[in-house]
Amino acid sequence: MNNISYEIEKLQRKNIVEGQVVEKSDYPSFHKCFGPVMAVVQFFALLPINGVLSDSEDFLEFRWKSIRVIYAMLFLFCGTVESCLGTRRLLRLGFNIHFAEGLLFFITAMVKSFLMFRLGKNWKKIIRFWRKCEDVFLRAPYRSHSNLKLKIQLTFGILFVFAIVEHIFFLATSIQDNHLQLTECTPKSPIFWENFLARYRPHLLHHFPYTPFELPLYEWINVLQAFSWNFSDTFIILLAIGISERFNQLNNRFQNALKHHDLMTASLFRDLRMHYVQLVNLVQFIDSKISILVLLSMAHNFLIIILKIFNAFKPNRINALGDVYFWSYIIFLIGRTLGVLFSVSMINESARQTLNFIRCVPSKFWTLDLKRLQDTIEVESDTLTFSGKKFFFITKRLILAMASTIVTFELVLLDEVNATEEHLCSLIDY
Repeated sequence: MNNISYEIEKLQRKNIVEGQVVEKSDYPSFHKCFGPVMAVVQFFALLPINGVLSDSEDFLEFRWKSIRVIYAMLFLFCGTVESCLGTRRLLRLGFNIHFAEGLLFFITAMVKSFLMFRLGKNWKKIIRFWRKCEDVFLRAPYRSHSNLKLKIQLTFGILFVFAIVEHIFFLATSIQDNHLQLTECTPKSPIFWENFLARYRPHLLHHFPYTPFELPLYEWINVLQAFSWNFSDTFIILLAIGISERFNQLNNRFQNALKHHDLMTASLFRDLRMHYVQLVNLVQFIDSKISILVLLSMAHNFLIIILKIFNAFKPNRINALGDVYFWSYIIFLIGRTLGVLFSVSMINESARQTLNFIRCVPSKFWTLDLKRLQDTIEVESDTLTFSGKKFFFITKRLILAMASTIVTFELVLLDEVNATEEHLCSLIDY
């Protein structure tokens, strides 16, 4: 009778998706949690794939002739042209720190956009593998003590708002500086927006004569580049949150078994070992797909933080609004970088925490599966996280290493600080 009841309950927990029988879930999959985020970022030409709001990853589809892909390719083309023109200007006129820093932003943003486009093309394969690895965690006996969907969407929303505010500050500061330059200097053009382009996009103005109709196009490119640069960090953070949640579920089940010895059976330890290995495979698979993005993001953030902190010692801000933007930019960048480091390092911390629970298991309950689980954790403990193409692995130790390196760089560069205030008019000649 018990077997019949069990089979009835099992059938009630099943659903039909594209002709396949799949078991219903008690908790939302990562695809469902991340889908609304993808729907938003597609307005900024990232991750162009159809079906992101569907209930199942089986409905995801990348089509070359879809409006999303065409929109993304249009941005990639325009942004690449601008980056090439900027590089050509830098090589022709020689190195200039103000222009080079902006050009570095253009190029980095476009490379990240290309990487996101490639991820979008392969997203169905990626998310299917993710679902295969996390499927067992979406129902009992695993429990979720946090709302993963809320956590992912709230994190994205906060970082998205900060990015919008930072870009508004940038535009306001740029417009005010341009106005001051027109009134206090001898600009090349008395036209406000033409002089604005001469300051911030001289490589475009050199090849395309100024017309007011170009401004919306240039600002569209600029907004999408800025969002691509910001979202790459957010993307890494959200993936890390999704994986850490599954390790936490496994640890919660283990911890619950330690409180009730009748649950500590050979089948439990076999399940824990198999499910832990699934999560290890998930981390390694995702790392293989995003490690280039991680390397580029960390390297660029590291460089910009050094440059901005170095510039903080120089009296080169022109007005109060410029000071507000400068410090808000630094704080947001450092905060976002720390967010990446801490969220990704939590994958490693959560994975290593299982070892602490293993050491609490009484010897009479030890099995071969438990010993093999311990060996797996000890072997993978230092590298079970996202990496920058294996050049570095993001753990808590990396946070201290980066902080000490930045301090060392700044101490070396302090001797190069020029106490002479940089005049506004010096920015119009390049």
